[in-house]
Amino acid sequence: MLNKALTTPPPTPNSGSSNSSPAVLKSTISTLTPPTSPIRIQSSNLSQLAITPSSEDRRCPSTLGDDGLEEANSIGIERHREVQTDGGVTICPYKVDLLQDSQGQNQVFGYGAWSVVLKGSSQTGATVQSSHTSSTLTPPLSPTNSIPLVVAVKRPDRIDAIPILENEGKILSYLSHIQDYSKYLVTFYGVVVPDQKDLVLEALPFSLEEYIKRCAAVANRTLTTWNMNQPVVGSSGVWLSLAESLISGLLWLHEVAGVPLFIDFSSSHRLDASAPPPQNTLSAVTREYTAPELLVSSVLRDPKAAATKQSDVFSLAVTLLVAATGNTMVYAGSVFQRQAMATRGWQVLDFVRSSSGSIEEGGVRVPRHGVVDLALDKAVLKADHDHGLGARISARQWLQHVQQMRRGEPRKKLDL
Repeated sequence: MLNKALTTPPPTPNSGSSNSSPAVLKSTISTLTPPTSPIRIQSSNLSQLAITPSSEDRRCPSTLGDDGLEEANSIGIERHREVQTDGGVTICPYKVDLLQDSQGQNQVFGYGAWSVVLKGSSQTGATVQSSHTSSTLTPPLSPTNSIPLVVAVKRPDRIDAIPILENEGKILSYLSHIQDYSKYLVTFYGVVVPDQKDLVLEALPFSLEEYIKRCAAVANRTLTTWNMNQPVVGSSGVWLSLAESLISGLLWLHEVAGVPLFIDFSSSHRLDASAPPPQNTLSAVTREYTAPELLVSSVLRDPKAAATKQSDVFSLAVTLLVAATGNTMVYAGSVFQRQAMATRGWQVLDFVRSSSGSIEEGGVRVPRHGVVDLALDKAVLKADHDHGLGARISARQWLQHVQQMRRGEPRKKLDL
């Protein structure tokens, strides 16, 4: 789901790497996942969650700054309302300009395995005729519809990424017509014509990963024996609220929209679609966030391998675990050690707790039988043919379980 979040993830990041920049959820996980169209939190928002009674430093920005914006590079044209390409992808209704810094370089929100997300601005103006519009020009949008001042422009970073983003555009166009779309997803404005390669989306002030990192920095500065077992995002109640919001978005994707997300819309597909799923994009995943059953070599080589609801649940569980520990690398150790542990991801809670640097790496914030452990243990169960593909909790069961925890009800045995 997703923060992210978001959105196919790039290869495993190194511990020293920096974040340039939003699963399922109003997030793009810029280094964990490519900057994507993350899901909007339903019951609360990240800006509210970032404000806790303990520290003013947890406040996250609500607007995007315009520092260094000097030039604009036109990349798009306008269109008729609700016009789509022949492939069923919505065409962006606004003229979009790429924003540049004082050195004339495009401003970047972030990078992914398949794409780069650039900062752009949208504006209305004279409509330009395209092959996908009728001869009659569309009048300006109604004043009741606000026009975004800043947008995120997702552009393929290499040739083989073009069909990946084309699939993402189709999925987002489909989702934008599903009931309650605006509750769970950031706005997808469409593709830029005539090339139809760039996706234009709502720009977020920060990603879920950025939010977690900021909260972790505050939590580490104010670490005491009284709060060392609390999630870095705040109290256990704040963490459960975030979990409920993100799981609600995942449930909407699975049961209402019928789209397994696998964190990123680039590798998602419609369950009821007659068209085959997109090409296997699992080679570009961030392994620590990937369900272990998808990390088997035979699956990685299978051109027909695709996301499942079970793998979505696991990936979101790991994202929520990171929201508790503050360690976006998930595991401690070298890249090789982290990837090796990822292949046994059903043990992720034990691996995190047993880290030699459990205080620094956040493992101490996931005590056994604590709130985080109880909320996630059924979501990271081993799910394969030997243990039963249905062994892992479903999104609906998971949401009900977390809601019970928020109400303070005793944990009930789940019928999985």
